[in-house]
Amino acid sequence: MGQLVVKLLKEDQHLKAMSWLNWMSKQGESSAKTTELKRAIDPLEGPLFSLFWQPSLGIAPQRMELAGWVLKATGGLDKAGFARVEKLGRSLPKEMKPKYNYAMSLLYGRSENYRKATEYARKVYKSLPLSPNARMVLYASLVDAGSYRQAERMAKKALASDASDTLAQEQLASLATAQGQFEKAENLLKGLLSRGNKSSLILNNLAWVSLLRGQVDSQSVRYAEQANALSQGQSADEMHTLAALYAEQGKSAEALELLKKRLDLRNAQEPENIDYYLIGRVMENLELYDLAKKAYLKVLPESGKRKDSTYHLTQRRLRSLPDSSI
Repeated sequence: MGQLVVKLLKEDQHLKAMSWLNWMSKQGESSAKTTELKRAIDPLEGPLFSLFWQPSLGIAPQRMELAGWVLKATGGLDKAGFARVEKLGRSLPKEMKPKYNYAMSLLYGRSENYRKATEYARKVYKSLPLSPNARMVLYASLVDAGSYRQAERMAKKALASDASDTLAQEQLASLATAQGQFEKAENLLKGLLSRGNKSSLILNNLAWVSLLRGQVDSQSVRYAEQANALSQGQSADEMHTLAALYAEQGKSAEALELLKKRLDLRNAQEPENIDYYLIGRVMENLELYDLAKKAYLKVLPESGKRKDSTYHLTQRRLRSLPDSSI
């Protein structure tokens, strides 16, 4: 979709580009009111492309193109794509800069350029220090870059000011998971849950940790299902977690159905890196071990130091295959 919008704008077909962006906006109408309420607290809430584009804007080529690039960049941008987006960003009005910096941090993170992701995250956090999303994107970029001490100091500083700071506690749990301290992470997350913090993030992370520990059970699946329900099926990451847990329990049809929905949500024609884990796990369930191995080998390592990635799960599955030569 994003590629089509960018193409139409290059051809000066602004009305057609706008109609497609309007169509994308309508897909999220059920959660639009919720997003509007959340943006009153945090201006960075909502689908990323909608930070630049809303139907009420009318024809606004620069912001339409930025929204198009964001939609196009579900798997990251190439060098030329980043150059174009950065050129567009330089002429944005001052009030749009925090949203732009936030988007750029996420896009560079998806492309595994964690230095640039952190650079932009620091800018948005400086502009919006009270924004939970600004804080989360800075924290995530530090963890992805392997700057664990900085990330820990950031979370502990927040807790020193407010011991009940849920976001800081979530961040410490995320840090433990990234470092492979899965039992510690699970205890921190369950502590948050027991105190009434039932967010989709906490539930999803609890489900993912159970998979990393090799201890998936019916409760783990319920966590993942609840996370997807809370996010109204609009989170590709949470959908991936649930699909992985279904595959782990031998529910291959359910896993593949979620994979299809995930592709639709990302407006993608082909699976991305982590999707091949799901395909491999389903092939393994069907005892098609050669096909499972081929799929698993398509899951490439991330450039960061995290120990909670799909790649680490994939390596474990490869080692368990019959006659595995890993």
